[in-house]
Parts: sequence; structure tokens; C-alpha cells
Amino acid sequence: MEPLIPCTVQLLTKNSEKTIGQCLDTLTSFAEVIVQDGQSTDRTREIAKRYPNVTIMDQNPAYLDSDGRITDFSAIRNESIKAARYDWVIVVDADEGMKPDLAEEVRGVVAKNEPGVYQAFRRFIIDNEPVMYCAGYPAYQIRLFHRTLIEGYRKPIHERIALKSGVEKHILKTELSVPLPPAKMLNAKYERYLMMEVKRLGVMPWGQWFRWILFRNLRSVAGLTFLTIKVRLIPHSGKRAPLAYEWQGMRQSLRTIALTFPPTARRRLKNG
Repeated sequence: MEPLIPCTVQLLTKNSEKTIGQCLDTLTSFAEVIVQDGQSTDRTREIAKRYPNVTIMDQNPAYLDSDGRITDFSAIRNESIKAARYDWVIVVDADEGMKPDLAEEVRGVVAKNEPGVYQAFRRFIIDNEPVMYCAGYPAYQIRLFHRTLIEGYRKPIHERIALKSGVEKHILKTELSVPLPPAKMLNAKYERYLMMEVKRLGVMPWGQWFRWILFRNLRSVAGLTFLTIKVRLIPHSGKRAPLAYEWQGMRQSLRTIALTFPPTARRRLKNG
């Protein structure tokens, strides 16, 4: 039997009983899995406690709202990075799973003992079928890193890892499978993130709104529209992302423009 991988898995949960067991089943080769739980009221914690490599860590109430939902994802993630027993950390979501070939690639990276930062290509899975073509591809995200090379996560939502000066990003050869729920189920999640961002931005000066909101989001919508059309016009043999999922990115950008429009934001602030 191979020794456990000396790497900490970071996992955020809240009422994840439907997926947490399947996820943790794929992480048994890691020496430590920190499950940061946000006051789950289902069997999430009970299931997690069955795994000997799991440490349950309560999400800090200072970064939760009255319903126990995270208000500052970066602060939450930074706490578990600090608490990790190992310098190597890999981030996995509760509804994901790590295939054996990805776990073995991580084992090889860690065994080299050469600190690094690695992105993973996130392959979306819809209706148990991998999406081969999507306007949102390539969907790379930093998932594996040596904590001596990072400054920590930044931004309360849509959090990103800040790297120390001069650190280069590498790419893992193995894809990460990312199952997506029905598009309608994602709408509520994205809307909550959007409202958190709108609240954070407040009333923006006109010049800043034009540069950072209007221009960027219109450019994003134009790009997504072009790529969505391209994906559908060019013959492909694999599964395309359904339009309902492609539309979500465009909708998010358009809603951001509308809700941060300075007069609208001012009225919302006035009305509480």
C-alpha cells in the first residue's frame, strides 16, 4: 500500500450530504482533508467523520451571514490554508471528485519537493457527460499550490489566489471533472454572488463605472456571444454546453451593468 500523499485538501461544505461521501471516497490517498463546514444541518458532518484523514473545521462565524452563508470566501479559505499540516494544498469542491490519475499526478508533483503553483483544466460534466465544447473554455483555475509561494486569497467573492512576485504557474496534465447541476439551480447561486458584489461596490463614480463595469462587461458579453455562436456553427463530435448554461455568463454581465448603474445603486442604498 502506497503512503498517503503529504498534501492537504481544502474542502468547503454546507449541507453537502448528497455529494460529500462520493467526494471524500476519491480523497482517501491524501494525508489530510480539511472539511470547512458552514453550520450544516443535514448529515454532512456525520458522513465526513467516517474518514480517518478528515479534520472538520468550523467556518468562522465572522465571515458568515445570519443564514450561515459565506460572506468572505477568501477569509474562510485563508484560515484553512494557515491551519493545514502540509505546505502543499489542493482545493476540491464538495460536488467534485478526484480521479485516480489526477491524484497520482499530484503525488508525483509533491514527491519532487519543488514548490510550485499549478492550474487545472476544469472539464464540465452535464447529465453525466463531459462537455467538450463551451464558450467558457479554456476554464483553468489554480487548484494545487505550495503555500510558501502565495500571499493568500483575495476578494470576498470570486476569490483569487495572489502569488508572490516572480512565481510562475504550471498546468496539471490531468483534467478536473466538475459536475454541474441543472442550469436553473445555478441561477440562485449566481444571483447571490452578484448581490454580494453589488453591495460591496456600492455607488461607483461614473468614470469608474464606465471603465470597470460597463466596458468590461460589454466586452465579456460580446466575447461569449461570439464564442457561443462559433461553438454551434463549427461541426463537433463531442457534447456542446447547452445554451441555458452559456446564457448564464452573459446574463451575469448584463445584470452587473444594470444593478451597479450609479442612479440604481444610489436608490438601492437610499431604500436600504
